Amino acid sequence: MAKSVMKPRRKAKIPQAPDIKPRRHRTLIVVADGAKARFLQSSEDHKKLVPAGEADMADDPLRLEQRNFTADLAERLDKACSAKQFDRIVLVAPKRSLGELRTLLSPRARKAVSHEVAKDLTASSPTALRKALVDALPEAAIDS
Repeated sequence: MAKSVMKPRRKAKIPQAPDIKPRRHRTLIVVADGAKARFLQSSEDHKKLVPAGEADMADDPLRLEQRNFTADLAERLDKACSAKQFDRIVLVAPKRSLGELRTLLSPRARKAVSHEVAKDLTASSPTALRKALVDALPEAAIDS
């Protein structure tokens, strides 16, 4: 019988995956109470909060109008989510307003909410607001 001679196998070259940068999340920070809402996002250098493309909302503080205002805010957040303007939302509002807003949010907007802060910070400057959020939330919730 003839002895078979096998050639050594060549090692396959595994293609290298290209370097992929981690995806940066676009976070909308909504600071609201029953009468006004501010829309902010982290600046490019992640050192401060700047107004988001959305205009702030304001209304009369009567109780029925507060409910209508909160419904308008929930509808606006749903539209922002459906237009994919932001990947996630951080809600900052007093407990009562936060609970009311939570019940009025659409399932799509509710899914986008990553964090909630039960404080009234509507009168805070963007610098003071960022400091309060850094103290209350993990850094990744604001910066990424």
